[in-house]
Amino acid sequence: MDRRDGPRRPHAAVSDTLAEITALAAQFTDKEPADIAPSARLYADLGLTGDDAHGLMAVFADQFKVDMSGFVWLRFFDDEGADFVGPALVLAARLISTRFDERWTAVLAAEREITLAHLAKVADRGAWFDPPPGPTRPRQSPLALPLSLLMLTATVFLALVGAIGCWGYFTGQLGGVNVLTAFGLAAMALLPLFLAWSSVRGIRRKLASA
Repeated sequence: MDRRDGPRRPHAAVSDTLAEITALAAQFTDKEPADIAPSARLYADLGLTGDDAHGLMAVFADQFKVDMSGFVWLRFFDDEGADFVGPALVLAARLISTRFDERWTAVLAAEREITLAHLAKVADRGAWFDPPPGPTRPRQSPLALPLSLLMLTATVFLALVGAIGCWGYFTGQLGGVNVLTAFGLAAMALLPLFLAWSSVRGIRRKLASA
């Protein structure tokens, strides 16, 4: 029998489960269990994302034997590390493509916040199910977009300078430039492209989360 169709745990057992989950969440934060309410949101209130959130959800699934096959990471958390170019690329794509704007709007609508009370319900059911839509705190700093636009501008500038430098080296326009300098020019041209490619991969993963 599918655990989702099985009997629910008694109220007292559910309360015990919530207490266990609260204690577990406290291990991944700087808070005491007594200071964490059942309505606390993992991302917005407890600041859990990246590796910390991965750790919490992995231990939660193992401890309570929860089937997490329906869990979509990017609906609830961000990956570890900052993407400085991504916000600017998303803005540009939304302005250029109506189709992309519609898909990104759907991605944002699919985002959810996980509360400890919801984790207790998931543990009770034995299989992951998404929480209902609700108000969530913006996940980006107000400075994220301006900084991303600045970073994108710098990325394009470095790529152009590097490409021009490489062209000058291979055509002999730079004179007696050594190989080390040429390597530096190539890195200047390719590194920004790598950063942009990484951002595009992250955006595509996010689109797939809706």
